[in-house]
Amino acid sequence: MPEELFSTTLPSVIHNNEIGDELVRIGREQSYPITKAKLYSKLDKYAGFGPNYMITAERLPPIPGGWKADITSFEPQVRQIMVNVKETKNGSGDVEYKVNDLVLRMIEEYRKDGLVVDTGGGCQEFYGNKVRVMTVSGHPILVDDFEGFVEDMR
Repeated sequence: MPEELFSTTLPSVIHNNEIGDELVRIGREQSYPITKAKLYSKLDKYAGFGPNYMITAERLPPIPGGWKADITSFEPQVRQIMVNVKETKNGSGDVEYKVNDLVLRMIEEYRKDGLVVDTGGGCQEFYGNKVRVMTVSGHPILVDDFEGFVEDMR
């Protein structure tokens, strides 16, 4: 069950394009660091994620105005996701299995968002395709978004 760890209100002079930086600042001050925060339409809030907590901000009604910012805990979801790899040979003739460069860049973006991605593990064959099994953990929204991205890349 989610537990509220911290709550505060922020003034209305903070604009939509500034609230992400403000959430990063609040997280650092309260010892709940996040790398970035952005609008998540699934939550209808601005949010940043840590390993087992999230920092959110939502607009308050025009009176009193401003933002309500919360830090809440969550139970991280762990899932194994298969990513296609391409078989190549390096300069010495050894076989390497490479993940698509776009997928690697997106893994880094998801890590900035707060998803923990373990790219270790060897390659396996799955329905005739070479795949690498990645273990991901984090907020269910991040895990679902990442899995959707990987599925779209197939």
